[in-house]
Amino acid sequence: MWPFGRKKKEKLPEPKAVRRLGLAEQWQVLQLKEPDRRDAAPALAEFCARLEREAPAAIEELKTAGRSGLPADVDFLFDVLKKLPRPIRAEVRLPGAEGFSWEAAESALGEVARVPSAIRIAEQKRLRDSRSGHISGLERRCLTLARKAGAEPTGSDARRRAQAELEEARRELAAAQAEEAEELRAIDREYEARLKGLLRLHELSAATLAALAAVETGEGLRLIIEAMHSTDPAERTIAARALQARNWQPETVRQKLELLLIQARAGDTEADREQAVGVLRKLIEANPNAEELVKEFEPAIAAEGLTDLQAAVLDRLISLHSENALDRLQQVLESALEPPDLKARVCASLPDIGTPPALQLLIRAMDDIETEVRVAAAVALGRIRLADSQEPSARSNLRQEARERLVFALRDGDVDVRQVAAESLRRYPEAAGLLARTIREERNPNAREFAAIALSQDFSPDDETTAALASALTDEVSAVRRAAADALANQGRIPDQPDQWLLFLAAREDWAELRRIGAPAAPALVRLVADQDTRVRLAVVELLGRIKARDGVRELCIALSDSSQDVRAAAANALRLIEDPAALPALRTALPKEGFRDVRAEMERAIRRLSAHETRDS
Repeated sequence: MWPFGRKKKEKLPEPKAVRRLGLAEQWQVLQLKEPDRRDAAPALAEFCARLEREAPAAIEELKTAGRSGLPADVDFLFDVLKKLPRPIRAEVRLPGAEGFSWEAAESALGEVARVPSAIRIAEQKRLRDSRSGHISGLERRCLTLARKAGAEPTGSDARRRAQAELEEARRELAAAQAEEAEELRAIDREYEARLKGLLRLHELSAATLAALAAVETGEGLRLIIEAMHSTDPAERTIAARALQARNWQPETVRQKLELLLIQARAGDTEADREQAVGVLRKLIEANPNAEELVKEFEPAIAAEGLTDLQAAVLDRLISLHSENALDRLQQVLESALEPPDLKARVCASLPDIGTPPALQLLIRAMDDIETEVRVAAAVALGRIRLADSQEPSARSNLRQEARERLVFALRDGDVDVRQVAAESLRRYPEAAGLLARTIREERNPNAREFAAIALSQDFSPDDETTAALASALTDEVSAVRRAAADALANQGRIPDQPDQWLLFLAAREDWAELRRIGAPAAPALVRLVADQDTRVRLAVVELLGRIKARDGVRELCIALSDSSQDVRAAAANALRLIEDPAALPALRTALPKEGFRDVRAEMERAIRRLSAHETRDS
């Protein structure tokens, strides 16, 4: 009998057509069968018996095909290997061994264990379902008898009869449960035996691979090598395993690359895959041919989805300083299909080239849709160094373009990009004037804030930047004011004029120092009662009350209608502390409009205090 599938590329004589019903095909059919079908268990038993009976002859047939090495026989061996499970490489605990579990077996053996395990579970469920009615009835009877015995008088004959009947029912229930448990264990033992029998599939798979590896004809070997180019991943993997088993040495770099890529993606063990990746990395790092890396290595590696190795190819291209490298790097950065982490790796490598085209690539990468890429490009723009061979004017123009793009990035929608751009601008001292203009003229508050942050890092102070930072102390956005104040402090340009000093303290939100100064600090605080930042408004309103700033009564009255209930309550309390009766009309107007009880209580307290004060004054 022919135990395996029909050869694909060769019409067989009618007597050999029985190969279509061989072991490999039957195993495939068995995998597709629903485990809860009643014919699944008999089908598995029949297959295991047939496997035990026909495996030795099948192995001899496989050896014969390998010795023949004809194209049809090579095709036959490939077909068989695609249908059978791969040989076991890891240590597996088999049924009967200590620590055996079906879960571990399924993990190690795949379908060879999953098929019998699924049928086993279906059989056990069927058994439980068939016995559940009987056992449930016995359980209900025990409960009924227990209630009956409990209802009879203690020590009565009726109670003793009921208890005896209950004991009998419990024995019957225990016997039924024990019988069910034994039958379940019998099913377990049966399917553990089935699993042991199915392990012959791995023997057949190993024999098939050995037969394919033993092919000696030139035509057969050529077919195996060509299979590494197949569009079928299974065929590529089989070819690599067969060539590896015969210790085949690739004749070309392309063949070596293909063999290693297959092993890296589909090696039998994690260690095999890691070893293949390591060899590939060394092969890439030692390759001096940029064109080969671009045309052969990088596309093949990208097709396998090995991003780290693809980045290693690009790193190698960069180290070769090849025009091919820049062309390919540009393709990667401009592609919508390449992953962001790969693009970020490219950006990180470009400063090492240090040429105008590399700088232009980074500038364009600042427009990428992915934040990760823009961050990497901004970091790289802070590291790039143009070669001394460039004309001074050309270097100057390129640096100007880079710093202008970094300044523009200060308005980026992502804070990480803004932060990195500000950090990279430290490497462009000539950007100080551009940053100062950004602080004075830019409408985007993010740009103003991070321009000030940039100036706080390694920029020598000058009149232009100091004036811009000083003007930002009155910015409408608290983050911009704080960044400007921090920059002035870092540059050693803290204002010494009293009014500017107070604005500086307010911008830094140094409320403790402003409270210490007291009433003279009021002018710097009053203007912040209507600040955009609720946190600042609340702090300022509270502080005006503590320093009893009569200059702030008007603004505090306006704050009684603030959008924040905390600010409204703080404004009422501040007016109470200042004790200026002029605030009474505003408080009395705001009180009936207030919807929050706590705020109303603060307003009422303020009204009582100011009314009493008004009475004393009169």
